Amino acid sequence: MITNEERTNLQRLFNAVNKMNEPMTGSTVLEWYERRKVARERFRQLFNPINLEKLEKDEFIAFLYFENNQSWTGLYRRGTEAAENMSGVKKTIAFLQDESIDIKTRISEVLDGRFAVRGVGKNLATAILHVCDNSDKYGVWNNMVEGTLELLGLLPKMTTNKGEAYARINEVLNNIKRELNTDLARVDCFMYMARGLLEGETTERIMIGEGAEGVSVSLEKDLISFLAKNTSLVESGLQLKEKEYQTDAGRIDLLCVDKEGNFVVIETKKGKESDKVVGQVSRYMGWVKLKLAKQNQHVKGIIITNEPDDQLNYAIAPHDNIKLKYYKVKFELSDHLS
Repeated sequence: MITNEERTNLQRLFNAVNKMNEPMTGSTVLEWYERRKVARERFRQLFNPINLEKLEKDEFIAFLYFENNQSWTGLYRRGTEAAENMSGVKKTIAFLQDESIDIKTRISEVLDGRFAVRGVGKNLATAILHVCDNSDKYGVWNNMVEGTLELLGLLPKMTTNKGEAYARINEVLNNIKRELNTDLARVDCFMYMARGLLEGETTERIMIGEGAEGVSVSLEKDLISFLAKNTSLVESGLQLKEKEYQTDAGRIDLLCVDKEGNFVVIETKKGKESDKVVGQVSRYMGWVKLKLAKQNQHVKGIIITNEPDDQLNYAIAPHDNIKLKYYKVKFELSDHLS
């Protein structure tokens, strides 16, 4: 059940998100939602059991990219591997739509059982389920959704049984749908956009003059955007691969490649405890090492913070491949331009 306080917070955030622009294209959230509906109908027809045998590999691969699905940016990272087994993919898509079988069993069998296909994880499986859903009862389960629910205080107790885990997540998403009087596609938009509003951002509040309104300067998002455009300030020759790179281990602030061709994981501290941010960077580095790096490619990490922290220094001391960088923000007011 959602409490009155949670209900008020959800509505406030939902209203704020509806005034925002979707970052991939710059369009409004409502325009994005309309494009999602068109794309969803296109792939719903392709994934219809009647048409599945005719589904071509390039049609399935097209679904994996945001420019076509208009919903998710990271499906291609593992999904292209699944495309090498189109026979298995077709069976998986058909099984996901079999309403004679309960949803817990379907998800468990697709992720860990008879219908498992290498490259089909929870994000791709539930995206397909969502697209094929004619009754608006299946939401999407991915790391972004989990993270947003956690920040909202609505993440259910999770379990290693993936079918049960999805059922719990989906129940919460449907509760949110009802509270906001919307549909699950809009809820999915909301999960994505609300994440940035909810994350523990480093925020400085500057009061200008007696009785003036507080001006909130959101430093974390601005810092990440600034560094994405100025990676050479972090390290000479550094090139951005992707900003806010979504992985199965979480979202990397900046994934870069250095002048030697090695991967660099960059994270801003964002007010996290020292042990947590070091653990987070280590986890991301491990994922990059296992999933992206070639045999001779190294992976290193950089944590960016705005103040000295002895605990952070202690935490990274055993890690030769993780280092600290410091930033400083300067804010001035003047009666005259100089």
